[in-house]
Amino acid sequence: MRVLHINSYYQTGPFYKNLFDRQAALGDEIRVYMPAPKGFDPKGRDFGPYTQVDLNHYRLDRLSFHLKQYKMLRGALRLYAPGGCDVIHAHSLLTNGGVALSLHKKWGVPYVVAVRDTDVNVLMRRMPFLRPLAREILENAARVIFLSASYRDRALLPYLSKEQSARVLEKSRVVPNGIDALWLTNPPPPRTAPSPGEARLLFVGQLIQRKNLPAAIRAAEALSARGRKVKLTVVGQPVDGNVVAAAKASPLTELLPPRPMAELMPLYRAADAFLLPSGRETFGLVYAEAISQGLPVLYTRGQGFDGQFADGEVGFAIDPDDPEGIADRIEAILRDYPRFSEAALQGSRKFDWDGIAREYQALYGEAIR
Repeated sequence: MRVLHINSYYQTGPFYKNLFDRQAALGDEIRVYMPAPKGFDPKGRDFGPYTQVDLNHYRLDRLSFHLKQYKMLRGALRLYAPGGCDVIHAHSLLTNGGVALSLHKKWGVPYVVAVRDTDVNVLMRRMPFLRPLAREILENAARVIFLSASYRDRALLPYLSKEQSARVLEKSRVVPNGIDALWLTNPPPPRTAPSPGEARLLFVGQLIQRKNLPAAIRAAEALSARGRKVKLTVVGQPVDGNVVAAAKASPLTELLPPRPMAELMPLYRAADAFLLPSGRETFGLVYAEAISQGLPVLYTRGQGFDGQFADGEVGFAIDPDDPEGIADRIEAILRDYPRFSEAALQGSRKFDWDGIAREYQALYGEAIR
């Protein structure tokens, strides 16, 4: 299978390399087109031998969506020839999907498109003039990829008519992100039941409004008011001063700076439950990382991780505005801890990149038939 990936987000980190390396190992002939702004320095960054970094636009061009699109498309046409791929994989609906749509019209090559949080909650919400383009991209895509069914149903489909929604649903596929092999190849030692009367909670995420640390603090306070000895460990980059102040003001919280995986793993193993009541989340890798260490999770209802498992299997979907309800769910986890922990550990296997790469192989096969 010859796959052309269009991924303007690859520059932000090595996350996607997990998928690209696995696809190459499976025998796919992949090329990755990475448009980036002038001034971006790829030196010292390993994007893989399959990647073409193209510095084809200025950072200010992002203020004009169509100008940036034109420059990205021009770069793709300069670097790649018709007939060089069997399928195109666009890693976002609008920024990358717009290029894929244009290449599809010029080359006749089918494409699959992934829908990201930025597409729906930034571009389509704040720039309604882009919605017709988004609909055209979805209509012409051979397959549409979502990270979770809940995100698909609650985030994107409200922008579509009933007929359009039916067509998109028919060709949509839910494929989660994977987690680094380090998490899956280092299972925790057998977890013991939490100490009676205690609750050690863990929050991992940037200290920004969207991650909703104040809601986690309110839930910890509700649990403490019931007589439990509660500790909320918070690991994250201090970005928003108001959120940082809220963490420092709570006697229940311990604030720690970000740390690499090897140092983060012991914190997952030391906690009793993982609580991240994000206001908005496309997927949330930290939930998958948590369950790989046998740690039950509490995640926001209707956001990215919701729907990956049945409610009550590896944890619970929660309403961030209901601290007492969150406290109830934590109590339920603590009462039946061995079952939740074992289910979490077993469930984490679905986030193995090898299996996910095979899912994409099958999906590409569907697209070109």
